[in-house]
Amino acid sequence: MYIPHESIIFTNDLEEFKANKVLKVYDSFIKDDLKYPYEIEIHLTGNCPSKCKECSYASRHTGDVIGLDKIEDIFSLLSTHTHNVHTIFFSGGGDPFAYPYWKELLELHDKYIPNVNIGVSTSLLILPDIDFNKISYFQIHFSGFNSESYIDQIGFDAFNRFYSNLMRVEKSNVDYVLKLLFNQYVNDNLTKFLDFLVDLNPKNIIFKCEQDFLHNRDVNHSINEEYTFNIIKKHLISKKYKTVLNNLNDDIFKDNTEVDMCHIVKKGLYCLIREDGNVYPCIASTNMKSNSLGNINDNSFDFILKNKGDLTKFDNNMLSELCPLKACRHYRFNKIIEKEYDENNDYNIIHSPDLI
Repeated sequence: MYIPHESIIFTNDLEEFKANKVLKVYDSFIKDDLKYPYEIEIHLTGNCPSKCKECSYASRHTGDVIGLDKIEDIFSLLSTHTHNVHTIFFSGGGDPFAYPYWKELLELHDKYIPNVNIGVSTSLLILPDIDFNKISYFQIHFSGFNSESYIDQIGFDAFNRFYSNLMRVEKSNVDYVLKLLFNQYVNDNLTKFLDFLVDLNPKNIIFKCEQDFLHNRDVNHSINEEYTFNIIKKHLISKKYKTVLNNLNDDIFKDNTEVDMCHIVKKGLYCLIREDGNVYPCIASTNMKSNSLGNINDNSFDFILKNKGDLTKFDNNMLSELCPLKACRHYRFNKIIEKEYDENNDYNIIHSPDLI
């Protein structure tokens, strides 16, 4: 059982993707009664230089930017909860590297929460002049293997800009992950994508089935598995990684019954702060502002977390009316918790991978 659903994963460290990580975190929240989220996702800006066809947030790109003073307020508050908060993940929204205050943000991180991991999800069309070693986790979304493929996928030629920035990341020797949303175009040009990737050095590569996050409960099954796996097996890239994991058909998702509640929301393992200041208890809830728990421009982050009300009721409202759960990673985590969680377990279960 592995964390990324409907994916093909190239990795030298299979442990990184095992779902036991989710169970261990959930277990610690249950037993230690922790109060602050394990992961806080922040959309620093609504600005994005790209126009990706598959973007879940394309209709919500705005000019909003979170003020640096609000970032300092959040980091200062979290400095007293570093035993609890593991990661701050800057995503979008827009592209986080479109935020104009990265140097100042990293200085605040060093000042208040140097032991909290920073993750960034980016298209890498913008790359600020910062110390990349301060970023614990680079998740780089790419759309093509040359100029023509970028034009086809995002509407303009951004390949040289992307590749130049990628070379800067590679030269810094930091770990990074390349992520590609797998659609029919990728399927038709798979060998060309693999030829491009084989000369790079990402820690992991993830081919993720394309989804319509807001409207579609089902993924876009554009992968012809036999065709795809035959190409991968024959390609040099399959020898570059210890494991090529086929996680397209995890058993946990063959049961399509709805969950009764969201354990992630109920226990507060995660929250998301949008670029307009609204705070949400999960990813899917951002599709309506009425789901906001509060706004950091009106109240402190601490006040919002302490006054978020009955999240069990919120769960039920989301599940019955607003939540496209199957397009949400917390849906996957929730199903894993419901199927596997046992407070007496140490979560060192080893599941046999379905290897390509």
